[in-house]
Amino acid sequence: MDTADATPPSMTPPTDLGEPPDVPSRWPMVFGVIGIIIASFGLLGACCGMVMPLAWPAYVNLIAKFLPDEKIVEAMRHMRPPIAWTLLSSVLGLATAILLLTGSIKLIRRNPSGVSMCKLWAWIMIPWMLIAIPVSIMIQPQMPPDLQQGGLGMQAGAVIGPCMGVVWGLTFPIVMLIWFARRAVKDEVRGWEGEIREVI
Repeated sequence: MDTADATPPSMTPPTDLGEPPDVPSRWPMVFGVIGIIIASFGLLGACCGMVMPLAWPAYVNLIAKFLPDEKIVEAMRHMRPPIAWTLLSSVLGLATAILLLTGSIKLIRRNPSGVSMCKLWAWIMIPWMLIAIPVSIMIQPQMPPDLQQGGLGMQAGAVIGPCMGVVWGLTFPIVMLIWFARRAVKDEVRGWEGEIREVI
């Protein structure tokens, strides 16, 4: 075998780096993390709402240790939130929080069903927030006028607080629906479906 004409291997590194690898989009992680945080607060609020009607007497007794005015304490005893509405809103809040939590986890994993679950959560939350907060304000027992303190500032806070709750509760689901409606996002999600079929 003639090895004289054999070309020795080149020691020069290749200069053609090829096409750069595709960088995965970050929006599934961003929406997923925000969704998990909101769902966690929702789970906490729903659990507290279920317990609150039963724990209200103990709560008032605890507050009574720091309030010397017996009239205010007695008024608080009659301000227990309506049990039926509290339980209804808590059960729905628990269900929607679980839905959002599951969808957000699937979204982080780039599972197309996560998008569907998050969209379903958003479509439930938008009308529910528009109904729940005004109803809660109307049916919430109020302290007698002669015992209310704070004047105009307290009244303004009673209005601004629920309004901020509506804005905060509607912002994320509306942004989520607008984002998922984008053509580029829909095309990317369809790509996830193709990846799942290849794995299966």
